[in-house]
Amino acid sequence: MRKLIFFILVSFGVLPFFVSCFWWIRPIGNFKEYEAPKEPNYSFPSSWTALPQTIDQADAVPTASNLKNEQKNALIDVFFIHPTTFFGREWNAYLDDMKVNSRTDNGTIRQQASVFNCCGKIYAPRYRQATLYSFLDKENGRLALDLAYQDILNSFEFYLNNWNQGRPFVIASHSQGTFHAIRLLKEKIDNSPLLEKLVAAYLIGGAVPITIYQTIPACRTADQTGCVISWRTFGENAEIPKLPHDPSPPILCVNPISWKTDEILAEAKDHPGGVNEKFKTIEPRLCNARCLNGVLRISEPQASGFSKMGENYHVLDYGIFYQSIRNNITVRIQHYLQRKKN
Repeated sequence: MRKLIFFILVSFGVLPFFVSCFWWIRPIGNFKEYEAPKEPNYSFPSSWTALPQTIDQADAVPTASNLKNEQKNALIDVFFIHPTTFFGREWNAYLDDMKVNSRTDNGTIRQQASVFNCCGKIYAPRYRQATLYSFLDKENGRLALDLAYQDILNSFEFYLNNWNQGRPFVIASHSQGTFHAIRLLKEKIDNSPLLEKLVAAYLIGGAVPITIYQTIPACRTADQTGCVISWRTFGENAEIPKLPHDPSPPILCVNPISWKTDEILAEAKDHPGGVNEKFKTIEPRLCNARCLNGVLRISEPQASGFSKMGENYHVLDYGIFYQSIRNNITVRIQHYLQRKKN
């Protein structure tokens, strides 16, 4: 039963309507009343959930596929910010919490970050992520999310100063990770020299305002670079939840089958394939997809293991489009490198 509740919580689909039923996930006391976990030291490999020089879950590929981990020869980097894996009753997670780290490594890093190992060296920091309840608490939640963001900022700066060496990079994220990535792009990359090194930003599973950036456009074609991609996956009839920290519309939606921002239906026959939580096979032609009012609406996936909860596919934002993302990042990198050569 608790596993089911966690799935509902993470999906964000029905949580706002049942806050009173989930009192047990609310942290005890206000943010300012408790001692924050120790700040990470990003010179330690243990402060990272994935690094190209370590063996980790970002190296994984679906076990019954022909995909390969190509990080060794990759010409670009990927800075990946993982989603919420902490559901505790403190405002922020400790980096030495083994249960949280296991959920991060074996869940989101394996199922999401690995999509980029076709062609990018993956750097994914651990951070004092805000507990899930932070998204329901406007004041304390904002403070917890601010603390988490400081770790993301520090880890990104450590990456730039110690490992990047002028290489092109991708920013990728999901859910809480996207909440932080939106801010990271605005503060560190928008209207800065770093924009020249940005291949693309895959800010998935979060609400990205269309007008938030001065110089970073939305990606409107499959090979455009230096731009932002985002979608939130829901069924055709799902109600869209509104959370306290959500921005005002209009919200960006890029269709991960057509890679366009229009509202034209992309058909299942053009879907390259997704992977479910068993992480074994690539399932092609899974579903239709269409952007409508800033939301990606899909038909029911035509393969087992792509379960839904109230037609909310939040936890499968990456999985449903795994092969599509993998194909697309390859195209964008090739276009970026060719453009720089010319």
